[in-house]
Amino acid sequence: MRWLLGCSLATCSGGELAAQHLIRYDSQDWNIEVSVNGVPVLKEDRGGGTRPISVMVVNGVNKVEIAADPPDTDTDAFTILLVTADQKTGKETLLHAFAPVPTDTNFPIRKAFQFRATVPFSWAWEGGTNIVALTDQDRDQIWKQIEALSDSYKAKDVNAHVKLRSAALSDALKATTQSKAEIERSYAETITGIFNRKPYQVNLRDRADLSFEPHGRITVVSSKLPRPNDTVISINTSGPEASERDLRFSQKGIRTGGLNYSERELWFSKIRNKWEIVN
Repeated sequence: MRWLLGCSLATCSGGELAAQHLIRYDSQDWNIEVSVNGVPVLKEDRGGGTRPISVMVVNGVNKVEIAADPPDTDTDAFTILLVTADQKTGKETLLHAFAPVPTDTNFPIRKAFQFRATVPFSWAWEGGTNIVALTDQDRDQIWKQIEALSDSYKAKDVNAHVKLRSAALSDALKATTQSKAEIERSYAETITGIFNRKPYQVNLRDRADLSFEPHGRITVVSSKLPRPNDTVISINTSGPEASERDLRFSQKGIRTGGLNYSERELWFSKIRNKWEIVN
């Protein structure tokens, strides 16, 4: 879940993590993929935004890999920036900037670079088993966790949801001065806000439509299908009531953003012989 990939400056301020690592990007319709330490953290072919990546940054040397394919039509060059944001001040420091140059004519463009970071603790996934290939049993166990997560959305069961995300919440706790109870309460409030949306329909992608890709200590589960079906679990809040709500907000000059919510991909790590959700 994005909430756990990088907590806000307000949440993390004063914690053990001195700075958050972020990728700022503008795809310009290029198909771009970014991996950090061998794990995909960004796949995008439209628009731009910010992707928190702190949970993938380890103490010492880190490696970033970029692959990019141009669109069929002429467009501007994409940009990818790796920055750090100071936890206390919010001041950003540029670590690396990347954009294609005219001499880049072999596609996809592939680039890699390294940077050093100080992380005074280990993330939960770092204690996981290094997986080269998944067994059928591994896939079955991961699928059971996905079903349980979907069921917690359907039942609007906050406690079950928090329990399923215990490994990821333990990581959030390491990066903040907040107590475990405060972290869980903050997350529960976020989830409750999603549960309270109306209309509310939970859709779990068929297992056959999901990809299970091991990347060492993290296995990424994502949809094989194109947009708008590129989610593992989605919550549909569209409908007459949502449309009327959008209209009321727009009349007041307020942009609602995306009112639907989704688990676009889920990260799993096999920790002490048990598959845990780590994002």
